[in-house]
Amino acid sequence: MWPEYYIAFILISTVIFLSVRSFISWRTQTKIISEPKEITVVIPFRNESKNLPRLFDSLEGQIVFPSKVIFVDDHSEDDGYKQVTNWCSSRAECDVISLQENQFGKKKAIEVGVQNAKTTFVLTVDADVWFESTFFESIRLSENVSMIAGPVVLEHKNWSQYFYSLEHLFFNSFNYLISPFYTLAASGANLIFKREHYNEFNNLEDHEH
Repeated sequence: MWPEYYIAFILISTVIFLSVRSFISWRTQTKIISEPKEITVVIPFRNESKNLPRLFDSLEGQIVFPSKVIFVDDHSEDDGYKQVTNWCSSRAECDVISLQENQFGKKKAIEVGVQNAKTTFVLTVDADVWFESTFFESIRLSENVSMIAGPVVLEHKNWSQYFYSLEHLFFNSFNYLISPFYTLAASGANLIFKREHYNEFNNLEDHEH
């Protein structure tokens, strides 16, 4: 008897959550990003030389390109910094910044990147990700939303990682389903937010450790 109740609970909850999401989407006026100048992409990196080439390929293949891409080096010890500077040398929309000797960590790298951004929105992306050519083109923003937590799909390399990536995919789905009520997680690998609100609420000194 309990399995039947459990299945019924899951189905009813799903219908309720989807209905709420549909109502909120209907009430929200969505603004389509038609001008790339509205977004700056901040990419912190440290010892990512093996992953950077695929990221470069993803950026080069974009149908719509953002206003600026800012790479922030967190004291890399491999040739990642050289790869980034070489890739950006022929691209006016690309900047490379290095953290100072007393600055460390991904949070600080993102903060420095945001400080150098000029656009209304900032999108943070990890250096080990890749995406389709329509990634930037498909971004949708709402006038009254300050942050959007996009999903990240883990790439598996063996069977044990396959089950973990599958679990993460289900978690992404559930996170999306209940987001009108509460957001369980927001990955910095695909996070877009208003720059002015980040500067207002960041308070990095309180949680940098």
